[in-house]
This record gives sequence, C-alpha cells and structure tokens, in this order.
Amino acid sequence: MRILAIGVGGAGSRIVDQLYNHDRKSSVSCVSSIVVDVDSNFLAQLKYLPETSKILFSVIDPDVQYDIRSTVDVSEIMTRVKGLDNIDIDAIMVFTGLGGNVCEIVPEITEEIRKSYFEPVFAVCTLPYLREGRAVAKKAADDIEKIEKCVDGIILFDNETWYKKIKSSFETTVNERGETVVKPSPYGRNMPNNPRDIYMMLNERIAKQIDLLLRAGEFDDRGVESAQTVLDAGEILNTLKGNGLTAIGYASEELPFNLLDAFEKWRSEAYFAEGSHKRATRIVALAKQAVYEEISVPCDLTSADKALILIAGPSKELSMKGFQTVRKWIDSSIAGLEMRSGDYPVGNVRFVGIIIMLSGIHNIPRLEEIRKLRAEIEEEQKKKEKEEEKINRLDEEENMVLSGKGGGKSEPKGNFAAEQQQTQEATAEDRIIDIMAQHQTRNQQYNQHNPQPQY
Repeated sequence: MRILAIGVGGAGSRIVDQLYNHDRKSSVSCVSSIVVDVDSNFLAQLKYLPETSKILFSVIDPDVQYDIRSTVDVSEIMTRVKGLDNIDIDAIMVFTGLGGNVCEIVPEITEEIRKSYFEPVFAVCTLPYLREGRAVAKKAADDIEKIEKCVDGIILFDNETWYKKIKSSFETTVNERGETVVKPSPYGRNMPNNPRDIYMMLNERIAKQIDLLLRAGEFDDRGVESAQTVLDAGEILNTLKGNGLTAIGYASEELPFNLLDAFEKWRSEAYFAEGSHKRATRIVALAKQAVYEEISVPCDLTSADKALILIAGPSKELSMKGFQTVRKWIDSSIAGLEMRSGDYPVGNVRFVGIIIMLSGIHNIPRLEEIRKLRAEIEEEQKKKEKEEEKINRLDEEENMVLSGKGGGKSEPKGNFAAEQQQTQEATAEDRIIDIMAQHQTRNQQYNQHNPQPQY
C-alpha cells in the first residue's frame, strides 16, 4: 500500500523520518514524505529525510505569543505536496503529536488535501506524556476531537505507556564481581543515557508497525514469496475508514539459527509434527502478546468494531493452524462482525511477526484519563471565574458606596448625614426629657413631706 506521509510538528516529523528510513531500505517504495515544523532545530535533527522534504515556517519573534495559523502557510504546504510523486498513492497519512502547538494546523491541512485528492485521509496521533502537564493533556483531548471530525480514521499511540515499557525492558542486575550489568532489551542492546534516545526507540517502534502494515500484499520481489491469504490495500483501508480510533498491536520473535536446517529433508515425520505444533503455538502466543502487551494504546478488545490480522516471516514458519486459531479468537472477541486477515511471507528474514489492528474502539482508558483531566481543569476554571466575578462585584459595590453612587441597600452619602443629624437631635431631646423628669420627681417628693395648706 502506497501512502503520502505528512509529518506535522516535532513528534510527527520524527516518526515520518524513521518511516522514510524503513522505506528506503526496502526494495519496494511505499512512502512519499514531507514534514512541516516551526522549529529549525527539530528539523535539523532529522537523520534520513532529504532537505527537499522539510518545510520550515520560522517564527518572527519567539518571545511573543504567536498564532500558529498565521505562522504556517497551508497553501505553501499544498504546493510542495503536489510536487511529490503522488500518482499511485492509496491513502494520505498525517502524523502529529497531540497537545503540541503545530498540531492545531492539522484540520486546515486535511481540508485543503480533500480539495485536491480523493484518497482517504488518516491521522497517526501520539498521546502526550503525563509529565508534560495538565494543560497539554487538556489540549490533546481537544485536538483529537477536532482531528477526528476531519479525517477518515485515527491510529493512536500512547507515549506514556510505551516510554515506561521501553525503560523497564532494560533489566539491571549485579554480577558476581559487583558490577552493574544491563540486560539487552527487545527494543535495543544498550540502555540509553539520554531520555531522548528512548523517544527515538518509541518513534522507531511506531514507524516499524506502520511500515509492516503498508507492505501487506503479494510481492514477487527479492525474497518476498506469494501469500496464501492475500491482504491487499483495499482491505486495510476498509478496516480503517469510518471507524474513529484504531490501535495496532505488533509482536515478533527472532528465529533460532540452526546449521542442521539444510538437512531437513532427511528428518523424520515425528520431527515435523513437533515442529508444526511449535509453530502454531508461537503464532498464538505472539497474537496474545500483540493484543495485551505490545498494543499501541491499551484498550478493550471487546469494544472494537473491526479487526485485521497480518502475519509475516518465512513461509515455512507461518503456521496456518495457529493463524486460523488466532483468527477465530479475535473474530469471537470483537463487538463488530468485520474480520480481515492475511499473511506476508518473506524468505530472507529470521523472525516471525504478527500485526493485529483493532478499529472503532470505544474503551481506551488512557484517553478517558486525559478527558477526565480536561473536565477537572474546566471545572476549576469555572470555580475560579465565579470567585473572581464575586470579588469584582463586591469591589464594585464598595466603590459605589464610597463614591456615593450606590443603589439598592446602600444609601447615598447625603441621606446618611441627614440620618446621623436626626439621630443626634433625637438623643438631645431624650436628655432634656430625662432632666425634666428628674426635676418633677424631686418636686413630688418635697410636696409629700411638706403638704401645702388647703384654702
């Protein structure tokens, strides 16, 4: 399957760079690439893409908050895209990291693409790391909803899950001499000292999964054998189209090298029977690993609407018995009814791999976590706005009272003075009455003790 790959932002550009490296190593080219960014340092760090495939939109003043839509010229991007070899492409994939600034331009790019191309447009998106903060998580939740409305499907990868998986895969032990020994990981021989190297491993993993998916089909070219169950580009596109979010699981196992393989024709039937059972068991085990451990974003298998299975490796190691067992398992587990599968036999490799693509997923815990963070931030913002509004209202009332312009319960300053004067006058009158009462009381007492004569 041939695609036009467009990397948007730092994360998307790095993934496309790795995908281009995989593609140029193959005898069959499947990818036309171009990347867009506003950071010249990020573009300069790309190792494999030619300079003609890089588009830089420099920010005039980085210290001033800028609008990405006014910085990035979508028409220039489309001019460069049309200059690529896009005659035989089957789809267009836009790669981007959710939560980033440049990610905001993806809806505009896809809108312009649809004006010039009739091929389906998909997005390959990465969820942010937890340490990037709540604000980035909130923006990622907004970004994925905006992108989902303008593309035919989204392939989702979770950076946080895979960063922890890759980092923990390097087991550290202490040998008998007290030296620290790091066990090689399936993702690399040596443990990276720089966290950026782990990011590179993650991008390599994403690119490898996409690349293997693109090469599904029957090719008779340099060690690629004819498939027993052909899985063409149309079936992959039909699995992706119109089903929202998609997760890709990929697991592989390196085959042991045995010099006695050249003498297989003299082996007994019992040996071949035992080997057949091992090959079937290997396929089933790899399928479970792909779904439960090596999935691009942890999700609920039973919530998927569609599924696709692809096994790859030397034809003699691809057990059809194990393949059918996996197919029945996935078919009975997903919520939908559409199930597609195929094999990709390659004679010149020493590994067996399996890809399982789940489309139309409705239960993704990591995505729900990000949406929950967004809801909490929005609730906190509403409370903060209400408190600020209340404080502002009290300040306004206080200013109105002090300036004599208040209304309602607050009396004007003049009325207050008049009321105070009335109160003082009333107090004076009360004092006079009290004095008169005291004199009257004394007169009554005198008259009682000295009665007046009657005339």
